[in-house]
Amino acid sequence: MKTNRHVACPRGFTLTELMVAMTISLVLMLAMLELTARAGLGFGRTQRSIHMQGEARGALHFMAEDMATRMAGTPVLISSDGGAAWPCGMIGFYRSKSLAEPADPVGGDVVFVLYEVKAVIEAGGISRQLVRSVWDSGESFDALMARGTPLGAPSSEELLALQVVGFALACPSNAAGEPASCEIALSVADDLTAARLKTEPDWRAATAHGAALIGAGRTAPPTANVHSYQTIILLDP
Repeated sequence: MKTNRHVACPRGFTLTELMVAMTISLVLMLAMLELTARAGLGFGRTQRSIHMQGEARGALHFMAEDMATRMAGTPVLISSDGGAAWPCGMIGFYRSKSLAEPADPVGGDVVFVLYEVKAVIEAGGISRQLVRSVWDSGESFDALMARGTPLGAPSSEELLALQVVGFALACPSNAAGEPASCEIALSVADDLTAARLKTEPDWRAATAHGAALIGAGRTAPPTANVHSYQTIILLDP
């Protein structure tokens, strides 16, 4: 007696099943790439924010240390364009050198320091920076004897903060007519916003484009693109 045995062959995947599996795998892969990209962007924004905050606070701390050594009774140059949406003033004063700084044979240990915002031409537009300029002892001493401020070019310039939207100063005087304190507000834009501010009027919110990016001014509700840091420096002994 003869028996026929049928051995079942393993069944493979159909073309439709392979296409469905590949589509699902592709969707999952794209989703993972999207999550990874978003995580990278979030980390980058956080790092830039930390750097910007450290830079701004460092600039204000630098100013406080400088102004702590201001020579009482010497002229102070204070300018603030209070009528601007985002004021950017300047402050200059005479200060004594610390023991760690080299002395100058002419003028001794007195120097003149100026803090101001300067517009800088960069690729694609204009940016604004907070700059610390210093005049050496010789020129500072001559200007001090004339009860004025140095007129020539500074001996050194140092960049303290980038992407400056506003540098507001309020320095009321005491009974002797000298500044008793200074309230300082430093406002800076984030990287993406700064790249979109192309002209000086944009940085001052004098254009509709600028106002939309950085807000109508310091006293108005700011946009999330601008971060402001404030400090009060006491000068009255």
